[in-house]
Amino acid sequence: MAFAVRTEKEGELIILALSGQLDSKTAPELEREVGKALGKTGRAVLFDFTELEFVASAGLRIVIMVGKRLASDGGAIALCGLNPSVREVFEIAGFAKLFPILPDRRAALATLGGKARLANIGRLADRLLHKGSEPGAWPGPGASADPVRVALAAEILRRSR
Repeated sequence: MAFAVRTEKEGELIILALSGQLDSKTAPELEREVGKALGKTGRAVLFDFTELEFVASAGLRIVIMVGKRLASDGGAIALCGLNPSVREVFEIAGFAKLFPILPDRRAALATLGGKARLANIGRLADRLLHKGSEPGAWPGPGASADPVRVALAAEILRRSR
């Protein structure tokens, strides 16, 4: 089977359904698709490997790259549908401990859905606190945050639990 990537969106989640063989020849195609799918706003990604027959180190590199990017942005990643040989590659490489690996798409969507929601709530609170400044920046020494904004951000975070 030829390699293919099907990109889907379910709510805030980006689903990358892979089929065929992911190796050094096909990895650039996945990398391009990941870049297009994530853009600047992608925060939660599900790699659906249900139809993936084989994965090589070049494919692992892309999964790690996506995981690092999402982790630095407060996002989430999960993998699902790994056949025994693909799962074995992830386990031997030590990657099975780095990412949630779920049996199927339904379980993965349930797991990622909550994480994507929490990430969005956190970003909303951050934007509220730092309106007019660089995202993620803290006020300088001696500066104080607007107490109304602090109260609103605290309420958003409290209600999200």
